[in-house]
Amino acid sequence: MDRAIEELQAAGAVIVDDLAFPPYPEDFQQAAYDVLLHEFKHDLNAYLAGLPGPAGQLTLGGLIRFNEAEAEREMKWFQQEIFIKAQATAGLDAAPYVEASQQVRAFSRAAIDDLLEQHDLDLLVSPSNTPAWKIDLVVGDRWLGSSSSMPARAGYPHVTVPMGFVHGLPVGLSFYSGAFSEPTLIEAAYAYEQTSRRARPPAGFGAWRPIGGVDE
Repeated sequence: MDRAIEELQAAGAVIVDDLAFPPYPEDFQQAAYDVLLHEFKHDLNAYLAGLPGPAGQLTLGGLIRFNEAEAEREMKWFQQEIFIKAQATAGLDAAPYVEASQQVRAFSRAAIDDLLEQHDLDLLVSPSNTPAWKIDLVVGDRWLGSSSSMPARAGYPHVTVPMGFVHGLPVGLSFYSGAFSEPTLIEAAYAYEQTSRRARPPAGFGAWRPIGGVDE
């Protein structure tokens, strides 16, 4: 990230450092998870309905029943807790979803908008995510945070591009801002991508060099 900031500055960006979002309200994380469960059910069923085959052949409920019938094979290592919780939710017009989504969206938009306004910024940059973790069959995912949650919950645009590698694992740099800021984000992300040239395929995919012959 320090190297990315230096590259952004070298390309002409003015950096305002050490910014932070406000702390989450006490019940924010639960509200955000409730929104995820409602939207997961709605969007997954919509996606499945658009696949080839008889109408209604595939649904979230059907996937749950299949996994239960084939538990020895399909749930040998992992269960389907999120499937079951999502299936129990009502539609997107249900009061619990409407209330939770309004709360999550309002806080997330204010958090981004206030930083942009207070510091007269065009956009925000931060690491997209930590490096990928090894699968842990005992405690599960080792999730340490990401940059996608805040703009996603706000409904704001977010662009991520390759930033480099940590212990051989790729990490990204996120660019995000307020509503309808796509032109600014694409321009900034493209400029950084062309300046840094950090993209490369995973090991074992054959010889490759970036356009222009520049390698890391």
